[in-house]
Amino acid sequence: MSLLESLDLSSNNLDGGIPSGLSNLTFLAKLNLSMNNLVGEIPQSNQLSTFGNESYVGNAGLCGFPLTKQCERIDAKPILPHEDDGDDNDESGFIDGFGWRRVVTGYGCGFLVGIGIGYIIIRSGRPKWLVEFFFGVGYNSNKKKRRKGETTPSPRRR
Repeated sequence: MSLLESLDLSSNNLDGGIPSGLSNLTFLAKLNLSMNNLVGEIPQSNQLSTFGNESYVGNAGLCGFPLTKQCERIDAKPILPHEDDGDDNDESGFIDGFGWRRVVTGYGCGFLVGIGIGYIIIRSGRPKWLVEFFFGVGYNSNKKKRRKGETTPSPRRR
């Protein structure tokens, strides 16, 4: 088994810690432990540290390198300072700490920028092809409105 090159144990409802014996698999090129219920620190070895976050996604209880979530020491001091949103609820965020606050902030900023750009496009009438696409061919943002009773001057003939 020490010659194993690929191991996919994703979505198997595994729980507990990652066995340190996996670090002895020196030929392991692909590892997928995602979408399980694994907890604890990822064993530190040359082999397991070569895999990215995607190998451990969906295991809220895992911590340590290469994940962004750091483990706490026994003396309850974190190894590295980590962001604290004030919530003790680990289920409030998405996978890998990509929480709902960041998603809402991103969508909100994108919405405001989009509204601003749309306003500028409509007011300037440029690019013409885009304005005509949304408002129809022949749309002119610089048309002056006529008052009732006014007639348009007829073009002069030569």
